[in-house]
Amino acid sequence: MKTIKAKLILLIATIVLTFAACGSESSESKIISNAKEIVNKDLSDDISINTCLYNKETNAVYLKFYSFEHGNDEAIILLDDSSVFYEGIYSTIKDDDYDKIIEYGDYTIMKYQIENNDEKWTEIELQSN
Repeated sequence: MKTIKAKLILLIATIVLTFAACGSESSESKIISNAKEIVNKDLSDDISINTCLYNKETNAVYLKFYSFEHGNDEAIILLDDSSVFYEGIYSTIKDDDYDKIIEYGDYTIMKYQIENNDEKWTEIELQSN
């Protein structure tokens, strides 16, 4: 009787662990899905991601993406406060628009790091559907 009970408990535990392992999302795919959700919500459009980099130190994500409504763009998303900084906006800032220049200061620094292959930024492999 004890062995049947033990086998049944082992079987149930195995099933529960299997479902937990299959249902859990990897931390990298969670980072991508969180960043994508923030941009989708901000643009009111569904984006497709071409490139994704992550900076663990600043908890920031860099995306190259395509939006049907807005076309190709790039963005840096600060996951801690869901801030989004778009290359499309950054490239249109006038030299005397100091408020916008200050607002995009972190973007400028992070974009410089990415362009110069700073090791703090690591590429996240995109899952093919």
